[in-house]
Amino acid sequence: NLHRATKSTMMRSRAAISCVFLLVVVVQSASANPNGLGRLPPMGWNTWCTLSSCHQPGNYSHAYHDVCNEWMVKSVAQTIIDNGMQAAGYEYINLDDCWEASERTADGQVQADATRFPKGIAELASWLHARNFKFGLYLSAGWTTCSTGGRNVPFIPGSIGHYQQDADTVASWGTDYVKL
Repeated sequence: NLHRATKSTMMRSRAAISCVFLLVVVVQSASANPNGLGRLPPMGWNTWCTLSSCHQPGNYSHAYHDVCNEWMVKSVAQTIIDNGMQAAGYEYINLDDCWEASERTADGQVQADATRFPKGIAELASWLHARNFKFGLYLSAGWTTCSTGGRNVPFIPGSIGHYQQDADTVASWGTDYVKL
């Protein structure tokens, strides 16, 4: 019996050592790269579902799920700085389906809704970059976006047929991230 007990104890010890070794290997391989990538998941704020309309009882209205403007975006960004969230790693400010105008320019270029973003997207991106945020925009891969953002228009144009043009445009505005 003593031999069996000793053998059982040794087997448990080996199993425990193997588990610890495996845990160290897994944790080490899951740690961040030396270049900083993978330290945290991308963290920030996205305009989608910003207002209380995202929790509407009864008749669900998709049209109000992305209502934003320049003032709101800057206000939220400043709050993220002031409450310490930016210092904790929240670095992205992303506009979802609220920023785009209901029509493209005459040459087919995507443009911001001038009522919601009177200074334009490039100015907003610059303002955010000056405060050490990364800036992102939503573009739809289809014919239209998924929401009008509460505006009384039939649709907001998507990027189909304009992929390169839209990529060049948003890059020229200083966009760091595109949700497509």
